[in-house]
Amino acid sequence: MKVRFNNAVNVAGFEDLSCFGVATSGTYSRFDHGYTGQEHMSAFGLINMNGRIYDPYLQRFISPDPYVQDPSNAQNYNRYSYCMNNPLMYTDPSGYKWKIFKKIGNAVCAAAKAVASVATTVGKAVVSAAVDVVAITTGVPLALAATAVSSVVGVGQVIFSGGKNWTILKNDVKIARGLCNGSPGQILSRFTWELPQTIVGYVASQGSNMIGDVKSVNYYDGATVVKHYSREWGAFTLGSYINGDNNIEANPNNELFQHEYGHYLQSQEAGWAYLSEYAFPSGYNGLTCPKGNDRGYYEHMAYGVEQDANIRARAHFKGATWDYHSNPIFDSGHYPDFDRDYSKYRTNQGLIHTSWWESALTIALCIGF
Repeated sequence: MKVRFNNAVNVAGFEDLSCFGVATSGTYSRFDHGYTGQEHMSAFGLINMNGRIYDPYLQRFISPDPYVQDPSNAQNYNRYSYCMNNPLMYTDPSGYKWKIFKKIGNAVCAAAKAVASVATTVGKAVVSAAVDVVAITTGVPLALAATAVSSVVGVGQVIFSGGKNWTILKNDVKIARGLCNGSPGQILSRFTWELPQTIVGYVASQGSNMIGDVKSVNYYDGATVVKHYSREWGAFTLGSYINGDNNIEANPNNELFQHEYGHYLQSQEAGWAYLSEYAFPSGYNGLTCPKGNDRGYYEHMAYGVEQDANIRARAHFKGATWDYHSNPIFDSGHYPDFDRDYSKYRTNQGLIHTSWWESALTIALCIGF
């Protein structure tokens, strides 16, 4: 194998050198500098490597290396060898310590990072596809069943209340109507780009209504807000469906709604990657945080997906009053105690973004399934 040097380095005439430094064409002059820019001693067939003299024909130094640079590598214990017998990867400009070719090293690192990035994205897409296929294949029949059962229960409620209580039936209709609530773009996204989480969110909403736990259903800016009778458990968002405890209101100044709408914004950006990249990680983190105290709440708020939701919602609701104690944001300057006490639970800086082609690949894999 040969390494070709350009004339800027190889100033005296020879151009082709073997990887170990033997000239294969051209002639030597008295003060040639060729192999890795070092001085060739043509009369002796040697190369002056500054710290030691090197024989390119033997591929060995004349004297041993006083340093064992990498004790974990057995090649380093041959102290006469040049760069652990790997001159295509390393150089030894001082004669004492080898170093990796900068350009080769950078190229290798960049290639490794690119391969790792692609592999990671493909892996995420495979997981997302599996989750979405399950969500759709099981969710559609569950959605139909929940709607039917909720309607039957609602009719029964009306009959047994003597026509006075229409809550379940009204909520059933409102939840279904939520599928077509919002702008044309939001509606289209709901049935295409956000289809998996829309189905799961719809099932969760109708299922809660079916057992009589839904107090009211309202809408705001494309979101369907399902308010439950139960208190102090928080909320969750799946697609455009926001299910919350008795404190939630479809109002941009409601602190619980503000945060959950941030999750809806995540859904609109992430598409088919939302369940596996945002919803499930957020849910798991919420379950693993301590319960019944403020510390557990703020540990959850420090999690990357929750920080992302707060940042998105704050930017979306520019004219609303933002409660930094309920929906803290790192480095906002409004809640230094949160920055100090919970920074160790911080998992990312700023927003989390999924690449468009990850969602596209997820959809393609789902079609393949």
